[in-house]
Amino acid sequence: MRTRRQTFTSGFTLVELIVVMAVLGILLSLLLPQLSKVNDRAKRVQCSSNLRELVMAFGQVAKDTEFYPDRDKWLQGLSGKGIQSGQLYRYLGEKKVYACPSDIELRDAGPGGTRLTSYSYNTWFSERNANQQPDMSMAVVFVEALLDKAGAFRTAFDPENPVSLTDRHSKGGMLAFGDGHVDYMAQQSFQKNVKDILRLTPTRNSK
Repeated sequence: MRTRRQTFTSGFTLVELIVVMAVLGILLSLLLPQLSKVNDRAKRVQCSSNLRELVMAFGQVAKDTEFYPDRDKWLQGLSGKGIQSGQLYRYLGEKKVYACPSDIELRDAGPGGTRLTSYSYNTWFSERNANQQPDMSMAVVFVEALLDKAGAFRTAFDPENPVSLTDRHSKGGMLAFGDGHVDYMAQQSFQKNVKDILRLTPTRNSK
């Protein structure tokens, strides 16, 4: 007895296609926030690395010259030739160190932009003899600063007239201390306790 082989053509119905698309949409909605968090975390790590390198360069200037960097020259020389002429650049060699990767208003640190850096320097140290050393584990040297109310950016700040901390890293920013460590702090907490945070504690060797 001969049997007839039947061929069946399979395919998605419209309902099945809609269901598949809905499932994919749900999966994407669950994955995208996680991918965004991973990306933000990577940028925060890079920002911390930048600040750590800036503090190391700050320390090298103090070691080589016996004075801390100048408030106006740490970023760029008075010749106005950009970051490459600043006191720290010779120890860094890269412009990108001056820019937080999450600072979308800056994008690239360098001439031609509206500003050169994402960070602000503590003027207490400006041209001060390096023998005058506070407790560096508590001394804030650089702050990841925010534009002020007038839309201006200060590359240096007086502890008595401090800049505001950015909120670009999960509603907070980074602080770099004289001993080389970098800490994250929520913007609200920083603004509430800013005078205490920036207060310099003298050491027994301070003169």
